[in-house]
Amino acid sequence: MSDEGNSREESDSAKQRRQNLINNPHITTWFFNKQFNSFFQDMLIQQWDLEDYWYCFKWQHKGSVYIHRIGKIKKTPVIN
Repeated sequence: MSDEGNSREESDSAKQRRQNLINNPHITTWFFNKQFNSFFQDMLIQQWDLEDYWYCFKWQHKGSVYIHRIGKIKKTPVIN
């Protein structure tokens, strides 16, 4: 098969993956939330010694998800 044929197959595959995300936002959200929570609970809270935090997910028009987050570290100096 030519390089052009492979390129077309990859393009079609990318289009199909993008369409799957659009058609199944509940599955995408569940998976991303599960992965992020695992990372957040097992790594970030322990590494940063967080006592309080907030985060929310947002989606870009093209389907990419990103997170806004803020946390309060234990034993930090008080700013007056």
